[in-house]
Amino acid sequence: MSFKVFISYSSKDEMRISPFLETLKLITGLNYYFFKETKEIAQSTHADILTNIKDSDAFLIFHSVNSLKSSYTQNEIGAAIGLGKQVIVAKLDKTKPAGMLKGMNYLDFYNKEMFHAEIDKLISWIRSKIAERQVLQPTAGKEGFDWVNFLLLVGIIAGSVYLISKAAKKG
Repeated sequence: MSFKVFISYSSKDEMRISPFLETLKLITGLNYYFFKETKEIAQSTHADILTNIKDSDAFLIFHSVNSLKSSYTQNEIGAAIGLGKQVIVAKLDKTKPAGMLKGMNYLDFYNKEMFHAEIDKLISWIRSKIAERQVLQPTAGKEGFDWVNFLLLVGIIAGSVYLISKAAKKG
């Protein structure tokens, strides 16, 4: 099962975030959703956005002066926080997170000296979440870790150890 991230950003920052999206495409086990603005925004678009926020495991906001001014981005942030999603803030410029993001830790993609380290942090965090999902997901077969058979095996081993230790005490 994949790890799903909803990506929120201002359409004015689309060119700035495209390199990040290209990097995220390379992460196996990651699915992400972002809304690409068109000239017409239908009512179904709002429902689609909300559904994708609900279905996501995490919410990544590319924060900038533009996203701060965007009512769409602010509504997405409110929905994510209201739904209890883990919010990751990635700063694209010197604008400090405000409103619902005020006081949250953030990745500083604006700081050129820290840029590569911050990207590495994000990628490492995503990969750790994917790994957790693969280990903790109770599935069968080759799709993931088979908890039922694992626990059965642990029970058999524990029973065998008990019987052997009991036999050793008698002998």
